[in-house]
Amino acid sequence: MQYNILEESKRILEYANKLSSSETYYRNIISNVQALKNRFKLNQIDERTFKNTMNSLLQGQNYNVLIQSLQEYKTNVLNNLRQTNANLFEVIERDLKQTSPTEVKNIKAIMSSTRKDHISEVEVRRFKEYLRKKELGAKKINLDYSIYSSNPYARTSNQFADKLSYYLINKYPEIFKPLFESVRMADIKLISSTYLSILIFTTIISFPILTLIFFLITLKLATAFALGFLGMIATAFTIYVYPLSVISSRKRKIKADLVFATVHMAAISGSGVHPTKIFKLLLESAEYKYLESELKKILNHINLFGYSLSTALRNVASQTPSYELKELLNGMVATIETGGELKKYLQDKADDSLNQYKLDQKKRLAVLNTFSDIYTGILVAAPLLFLVTLAILDKISPAIGGIPITTIAAVGTFIGIPIVNIGFILIINVTQPEI
Repeated sequence: MQYNILEESKRILEYANKLSSSETYYRNIISNVQALKNRFKLNQIDERTFKNTMNSLLQGQNYNVLIQSLQEYKTNVLNNLRQTNANLFEVIERDLKQTSPTEVKNIKAIMSSTRKDHISEVEVRRFKEYLRKKELGAKKINLDYSIYSSNPYARTSNQFADKLSYYLINKYPEIFKPLFESVRMADIKLISSTYLSILIFTTIISFPILTLIFFLITLKLATAFALGFLGMIATAFTIYVYPLSVISSRKRKIKADLVFATVHMAAISGSGVHPTKIFKLLLESAEYKYLESELKKILNHINLFGYSLSTALRNVASQTPSYELKELLNGMVATIETGGELKKYLQDKADDSLNQYKLDQKKRLAVLNTFSDIYTGILVAAPLLFLVTLAILDKISPAIGGIPITTIAAVGTFIGIPIVNIGFILIINVTQPEI
């Protein structure tokens, strides 16, 4: 059977359009059905309305049957597209074989000598634009959703402690529920059961390692065992509370980024784009490092799991450690579901966030002024008074309590003052971590 290149190209375009349309319809069906089920679970609609709307969405068909038929249709279209593409390459290859070497050389010579005449500036620009869109398309696919990579240490922990982890989870679910909630809110890229396996495995191997280290230090087996046991308990406790420290840190960092991200969202929504695009544009900007994880979760819920925007925002709001972000996302859900104006809501939130940010900065500056006064009194004036006093005492008595005054001065200058300075810095970092 003879094939025409133009006809095959048109057929490829037709199949590509069919594949795109079927994929859009497939995703819309899943999204609408999930949204309808969520509304029914939340008692927003009665059972009769649920059934009628579901029947209308599925056009009287069974949901699983419809999904299966759509998947089969997409598979058939994709197979036809591949076959047509293969046919096109066969035609091109056949025509090239039929062309004599002399003709090929002549064609190349003509193209080389008159390339500027044959390739216009418009065609060059179109080709460059095609390459640019292709690169942007690849970037867009990467931003549509994200997946977690495997962890070698986590795999090793699962091999040794997986069964014990599941036994403990099933036996004492209430004990480990707070831990699993902390792991999720800390955005640790591990399954909760895997994190428990890491806790168990690390705790077990820490005992012989710490015991050996303490034995090499003390050369006493009983002492080494006791210290190793205490170290094992400390290891388990550290891993258990680690997510809590991450949550505390993420709260502060998300709050710091959220102020300017809200202003950015308000500006984007003012252009009239779809709400989903707001989160994509924020992620593409790469300006909000500590919000990226939450933005990726929203896109994952929409593009990977097929949830509606409202459901995705509600789910992420329930998992984020930041109260401010939780309030923002829940407010967006309420605005979308009640038919409110999202642009106005985001603009109001941006104004409120900026005002609160200004107040927080004023409070922070007031606290810093207090700390500066304390620093001047304790770490500037006090050391000077200390050294002057020692110099006077040195004229009266060369030692205090049997310790030479020169030794006291040296210890205070080279050890005491640096330690107090370090302690002061730590106090500032703990009380004012945003600085």
